[in-house]
Amino acid sequence: MSLCVWNDWEMTSQYEGSTRTMAAPARRADPNGGQLTSRIGGGRVGESGPDLAALEHRVITMQKMIAQLVGFGDLGREQLDSNPAAGLVIERMLALLVELAFDVNSHVAGVVSGEAPRTFAESFGAAGRAGLIDVRLAAALAPVDGPHHVQVQLYMDTDPAEVGAVVSAVTAGYQDYLLQVGEWIEARMSR
Repeated sequence: MSLCVWNDWEMTSQYEGSTRTMAAPARRADPNGGQLTSRIGGGRVGESGPDLAALEHRVITMQKMIAQLVGFGDLGREQLDSNPAAGLVIERMLALLVELAFDVNSHVAGVVSGEAPRTFAESFGAAGRAGLIDVRLAAALAPVDGPHHVQVQLYMDTDPAEVGAVVSAVTAGYQDYLLQVGEWIEARMSR
């Protein structure tokens, strides 16, 4: 049996009596599908408030990623066939977007309401309940078919013509997300 313990700096893993400590990877999650944790410190009710600087940094990174995705233009079958690496890059960017959104959502939900979402989908619902984003947008960014990057992965293998539609919907959704998060941050900074 394996046990992994994460904190902000390292992971300690105990497996069959041996203990190993290493630096935490960019995404902290139990490889067996356990709880994800936000990479923004704090996030508990009663603390001094949200770490607005950390939130802003994630928003800036997400804005750059959205601009890159939009820069791909029309993602039809022809473009993906002629540039197979594009699909892989797009899939990875979508995965990073949802990880950054998880950090933002979880931090704000923790500070505002004490919620500690365990999955990407739960984090969007928690963000909606905390007033960070509109609940309709929260539902759109957490589709029942699974994360957008997984959808792109599957479509790359089965129906590449659908990749463009997924990416278009995601970029529009995340543009709204970034506007709403930016407004939330701005409102807190002016207090």
